[in-house]
Amino acid sequence: MNEHIRQHVEDSYKFTCPYSDCDRVFQGQSDTFKVRCVSLLTQHRRTHHHGEHQLQSVDTNATTTSEDFSPPSFDEHLGEPEEDDYVDAQEDDGEEKNKFEKKFWAVWLETEFCHLLPETLVTNMISALSKLATWSSSNLRRKLKNALSGNEAIIEAAFENEDWMTECFLSPSLHSTYSRKSMANRFANVIEPQVNTTFPVLKSSITSAIYQVSLEDTILTLLDANNWDPDNNEGFLPEMDYVTNLRRSGFNVHAGYKGSTRYKEVEATVQPHEKPAIHLQLYADELDRDMMGSSSGRHKIHVVYVKILNLTDGQCRTSEDYHLLQIMPNQTLKANDYENVMRPLVADVSSVVEQGIEYKGRRFGVRLATLQGDGLERAAMFGMASNFSTLSHCDPLSYLTTKTRLKCQSVQDILNEAQQGRTRDTYDEDLLHLHERERKKRRMRASRDMSEETEALKAKYEYSRGMKYESPFHKISHFHVTDKGAIVYCIAHDLYSGAFRSDMARVLISLSNAGHYTWTDIQDKFRTYRLSLRGDDRQGWYDIICSKPTFKQLPGNHSSNHLVIRFLSSIWINRSEGDQMFQTTAWALYLSMKQICELVSSKVVTEENRLKLKDAVQDYLEVKNFMLY
Repeated sequence: MNEHIRQHVEDSYKFTCPYSDCDRVFQGQSDTFKVRCVSLLTQHRRTHHHGEHQLQSVDTNATTTSEDFSPPSFDEHLGEPEEDDYVDAQEDDGEEKNKFEKKFWAVWLETEFCHLLPETLVTNMISALSKLATWSSSNLRRKLKNALSGNEAIIEAAFENEDWMTECFLSPSLHSTYSRKSMANRFANVIEPQVNTTFPVLKSSITSAIYQVSLEDTILTLLDANNWDPDNNEGFLPEMDYVTNLRRSGFNVHAGYKGSTRYKEVEATVQPHEKPAIHLQLYADELDRDMMGSSSGRHKIHVVYVKILNLTDGQCRTSEDYHLLQIMPNQTLKANDYENVMRPLVADVSSVVEQGIEYKGRRFGVRLATLQGDGLERAAMFGMASNFSTLSHCDPLSYLTTKTRLKCQSVQDILNEAQQGRTRDTYDEDLLHLHERERKKRRMRASRDMSEETEALKAKYEYSRGMKYESPFHKISHFHVTDKGAIVYCIAHDLYSGAFRSDMARVLISLSNAGHYTWTDIQDKFRTYRLSLRGDDRQGWYDIICSKPTFKQLPGNHSSNHLVIRFLSSIWINRSEGDQMFQTTAWALYLSMKQICELVSSKVVTEENRLKLKDAVQDYLEVKNFMLY
């Protein structure tokens, strides 16, 4: 209310009622009129508008983009000018302060949907920054006084008027989630999301919103922020010095996307006058909104991020490389078909791909290069059913069967089926067979051939070999999920949330049953080892508290399971090399998993790494099968 009144009070101390269809004018005589307006407007609303909340629209240019707009917290520090030349200087200082505050908070509040962070976390961050700013200001003031003795009064006066960093934290706009969100929209370059409220929530009669950010505006903002140079290195950043030195040494280094076959195939679809193209990667996942790690699904959200490979390829990957495009409650995704909830996002991406991007007077082609997600997300992107345990075919890219995956005796058994890759033609063939089960059942009913002697119908989606629906991303030009490299597999989820998660439990239980340690002893070692870890490692290290008969999987997520595999051997570092535990098949299986983890987690991949990984996987399968017997 105060902010609204400040924007409408004129120099003549006159104020017009902001409610719709009301011409009431309030008149005042002094500077206190701005304060009295609040009570006058409140009384007027109660008597004439009966609690109506429909205000007239405020000039958004004055609050979002104008460089002359001054937040309320800074007006109190400006003071009264005494001379005309001092007035000019004071106006310049006010403008500089506004620019400084806008720049400072744009850096901190630029993260999309920052209001989804826990309230306590944001408050602690603001408090810590405020204390740091105050301490830095005091320290600088003390050093200036020591260096410029005799000018203490001038230094104090300067800091009283020019201590912008400390004043940034005096704004009341930082004290609530709503005001912080509004402040981010004013100061930072945050794109207004588009809302679609047509999707129902699971087991509820209400509808929920799916927030979507414009892809074109996001791309243009990032290109400007990174000062993209399309004429240098085909529009990509130069590689890290470490990778460059490796290449000079003669190693066959696989450094990034730009050197891949996928890049060459995607770039070949772009017309010459639109090159170099802007290559995009979409990453989708399910996240927790709070820090409690709730598994009920109530606080979980589904997000889709975009990553511009031109601006990030050849560099160390950071979380700042990914920018939010779509966000929705996870229950909304479960209550609706994947194709429906993704339709607005796919339409936006398809429009940008077809029209391209106008940047600095030139038009550049845009291509969706890759999709990335964990196992369930990958199945949804591909159009396959998510419950692999009920399907005969478990791999989207090939026709590897679940039976072979569970009972294979060697790598060759897997390769025989995995080499039958799913192509665009076989994908279309599977779509034709998608409803074959229902058609066959109707034919059997029509012929009254439903007796027990009749061969039982195959499982659902068996005829389509696991296909549930056509991928919605096929509506995007020049993209198909079966193209090599179109979908990036997350090896961390496949290993540490899949095979290794259960195999590590088998290793720990086997060594305990063999008498190499007691179950209580291994629990104590896990708890003690956690105390020696620091930072993210300590946060991700889980204690094993399950009882032996029910302990079939490691209790943590894929990152914590990775920690267990990497550091488990250090628990017994004091044992002698000839200890009987190190001669067991279970220990050999653990070492095989550890070697695979080291190769998969390599910062830079070479041809030698690939061959070593192939041998390590083969050794892992052979040891695992030997352990079964």
